[in-house]
Amino acid sequence: MINRTGIPNLELLTCTDVKQAWGKLKASPMYQARELQELCHVQPQPRLHFSAEEQQAIRESLIKALPQSALALHFHGRMQQATGPPPPALVPTTKEHALLAHMLEQDMDPYTQMLFHDAAFQGALKLKIYKFSAQDLSEAEQSFYSKHVAVSEAQAVTMLAETRSQENTKWHRERKVRITGSKCHEYFTFVPKENRSWEEKISAMMADTFRGNGAIRYGKESEPEATATYENLMANEVTQVGFCVHPLLPWLEYSPDGVIFKEGKPAILLEIKSPRFWTRKEGRRTGCR
Repeated sequence: MINRTGIPNLELLTCTDVKQAWGKLKASPMYQARELQELCHVQPQPRLHFSAEEQQAIRESLIKALPQSALALHFHGRMQQATGPPPPALVPTTKEHALLAHMLEQDMDPYTQMLFHDAAFQGALKLKIYKFSAQDLSEAEQSFYSKHVAVSEAQAVTMLAETRSQENTKWHRERKVRITGSKCHEYFTFVPKENRSWEEKISAMMADTFRGNGAIRYGKESEPEATATYENLMANEVTQVGFCVHPLLPWLEYSPDGVIFKEGKPAILLEIKSPRFWTRKEGRRTGCR
């Protein structure tokens, strides 16, 4: 008060005679106030109890009414095809059959006889290596391998056709359980240590949700232009193919950016790399052609 009025004026200031009226209504209330526990919507309701059969019937009714709901996807699997007429099947082309035939002509026996290896460090300078073959897998592991990894020749060529678009669900699902061309060097150079094991490495592979970054997006956006430029410069027709899996080595996978066929046989493998990309924020080109 002093800083606003000054000391000489204090004797002129008096308290107000108006009583505080905050919170007082100017009119009579329409309803009488009641405590919350007296209101009907907070009254405890009797809990309903259903048998297991009744719960299953209710669940099935909800799933049938909403086949794309979170409940339905949780029970039926999010990777399952949606209900309704199935999409038309993709028929393998002559070139896709030729590509698989070329793969089958290669000698794979030395690789099919390879053993799985596991290593465990017993100290700073001691390394013990364990070896086991596919027959040493547990029953559950063999079942998973047979169901999700192993493929026949017919399945391999069908996979080539169904994964031509390298962004569809099947393409992402199939590469989850295989060593891919983009990941093989990472696994080949991996050395288990006390603070990291193969189990952790495989778990990270199975749970990988990485969908790319700016450089990868730039590479995907530039790929059609790069392919067209290559075709014009080299006078070669590039054929887009999908998931390449050899039936004898189904745990390996490779998805080339394109294949050039000569006289009906695969002759050139095309890989497109975009090591750098355009930085619009800086306003200059850092990429290379």
